Amino acid sequence: MHQYLNLLKFASTHGFYKGDRTKTGTKSIAGLVARYDLRGKKIAAVTTKKHAFKPGLVEEQWMLSGDTTVDFLKEHGCNIWDEWVFPNTATYRTRSVKEMQRQYTRDHHGWGKPKLMPAQLEPGTIIEPHYQGENFDIVIAELNGMQAHMVIDKSARGANKSNWYNPEDPIWIEFYSAMGISDQEVVTGSLGSVYGKTFRDLEDTRIIKNIKAEEHIDMCKRGFTFEGTLAGERAVYTRRIDQVAALLKELAKDPDSRRLIICPWTPALLDEQALPPCHSFIQFWTRELTADERYALYLVKSKEDQERINQQAAEHPEEPLFGTYTQMAVLHKDIFRSRHGDPKSPIDEVALHKHMDTLEIPKRALTCLMYQRSGDAFIGIPYNLTFYSILTHKIANQFNMVGEELVHVVGDFHIYNNHQEQVALQLTREPLPAPTVKFNFPVGTHILDVDYKDIEICGYTSHPAILAPIAK
Repeated sequence: MHQYLNLLKFASTHGFYKGDRTKTGTKSIAGLVARYDLRGKKIAAVTTKKHAFKPGLVEEQWMLSGDTTVDFLKEHGCNIWDEWVFPNTATYRTRSVKEMQRQYTRDHHGWGKPKLMPAQLEPGTIIEPHYQGENFDIVIAELNGMQAHMVIDKSARGANKSNWYNPEDPIWIEFYSAMGISDQEVVTGSLGSVYGKTFRDLEDTRIIKNIKAEEHIDMCKRGFTFEGTLAGERAVYTRRIDQVAALLKELAKDPDSRRLIICPWTPALLDEQALPPCHSFIQFWTRELTADERYALYLVKSKEDQERINQQAAEHPEEPLFGTYTQMAVLHKDIFRSRHGDPKSPIDEVALHKHMDTLEIPKRALTCLMYQRSGDAFIGIPYNLTFYSILTHKIANQFNMVGEELVHVVGDFHIYNNHQEQVALQLTREPLPAPTVKFNFPVGTHILDVDYKDIEICGYTSHPAILAPIAK
């Protein structure tokens, strides 16, 4: 993941300060590109801070299902879309004080519990008012370059300070609310025409004046349904477009197609979306594997099969099939030489390909190219990278291909102003080996039939977490 760190460093060094819709401010740069190797079922996963995979896996299944509410996400413990639910569609529950505290810890990592202060601050302290209440004030205090939030207790001689030592005291509700943590958590609600809609159920309506019979027949062949007529003899036709289904159909029919595309960015729906799609154009590309590449895959598969047999033998020594150690015979490429017995003769690649076909060794490699119009460098992009790494492997698995590469293009690559310190820390860390993905379902499984619980992330190690607030 040096590629990702290189982008962070480039944006930190050469980016420009810009405003943004959240009013947080960013350091931004246009048009950054990185390529990530997915061979061997690797995932483009950030290891210079701890990354949680479950929210992305849940989100991916949710998007592919066509759902546009947060209900499935909430049922499976994924809260990443909570902030964008349309309030008039939402139902809420009241958070406990402990839940508010956990949210506060996530949003304000490194600040810890509030420090109670007298009204008189240490000389040289620079303060910025944050909240003024009946019981206490909150200020952002800076002394000798160090920042912290401070609570100034307004009671006489701090008589109610004992309240602060009781984590369940109602005074904490006021404090967390003042720090932007709501005591209400969304349970259900709509996000409008977001990814699930654009992925699976785009509406296409055509109004044609004075339509002719042959035009009507052509519209029906193209999948339109005649809905009736409007005034002035205008015929109305509608159809629904499932971009995921169309992609998979095209990939099965013509894997060399240059039209293996999903386009979530839909101008007609922007004003119906809680958040317009950030990953806005996704293209897939395949190539044929060479005979040598397929043979290398065969060797990997043979090793995995042998390990599986050994494991079964260890777990069930009483069974006749595994009662004795079984060593699988491995096919050697030498037997496919054009002139048998001559070690200098070339490999008969046609024969080797045919034999790999009989063993159902993948014939093609799959690459995903994802254009992201806007990328939150510290929090958002790590999720996008794992999302499309795993999606590439799932599609490859459906068609018995191998995932090869993720090409990531970011239109507006930005580091929020309240993430600058976290990024600086991350840039001091050395990336660790990339993890891999394991599917607990067979080759050929349709991607829409995959349950996120059947996906395992293997070999993931990372540096400690670096938490930061989400710019809202």
